[in-house]
Amino acid sequence: MKFKVYFLVSLFTITAITCNKEEEPEISNNYITDYIYEPDYLSLTFIYPGGGGIKADMSYVSIKDASLLLIVEGKKTNQNEADFNVFSEIMKDQTFNQSVEKTFPVSCLADSISDISIFTNQNYNDTYPEGSIINDIVDISYLLPKKVIDSGYNQSISLLEEQSLYSFNQNIRAFTSITFEFRFTSPPSRNGVYSFTLQYTSKDGTILEKTIDGVHLSNL
Repeated sequence: MKFKVYFLVSLFTITAITCNKEEEPEISNNYITDYIYEPDYLSLTFIYPGGGGIKADMSYVSIKDASLLLIVEGKKTNQNEADFNVFSEIMKDQTFNQSVEKTFPVSCLADSISDISIFTNQNYNDTYPEGSIINDIVDISYLLPKKVIDSGYNQSISLLEEQSLYSFNQNIRAFTSITFEFRFTSPPSRNGVYSFTLQYTSKDGTILEKTIDGVHLSNL
């Protein structure tokens, strides 16, 4: 769990803001540093202990140690831009009043999510043949910067929202992190190299798809 939280938060924040000690600290009214809107690209990576990505000689990984990491990319608006101010008003993120050296860049997905579904491109087990949606055997983890703002900027951003992907899709989600982690809750019927396709649907009907091949999973 510590690895998962650290990795997801690290990708969420991306890089730390540093200040020259001889300069006055920069004060920001906004906790969120940028918004991603009109998503147009998905990055999907296989994550396992000690690394990520696909290796030709890698061994099979237990589902308790394996996950898929999604990053949603699109147009970006930063502080002091007109679109940014619109989003910050909606989020009520205008009273942070802290130096940026005390926090990390926080990216927020401005577009609402209607659905995220994962399809197996091979026979996963007897219940999920090739082409099946496997949402009910996948858990999703993500961050909600809105909770930090609503807490008066007192709640830790490292607190993950975790639920089944099936439950996640029962409601339209807005203003989440741009990173999502998916973990399998049921193993495949055999050790094998699997392929999955993730389909991401925005509230406006925009559909993006990303396929990941070479996912080495064990049946344990």
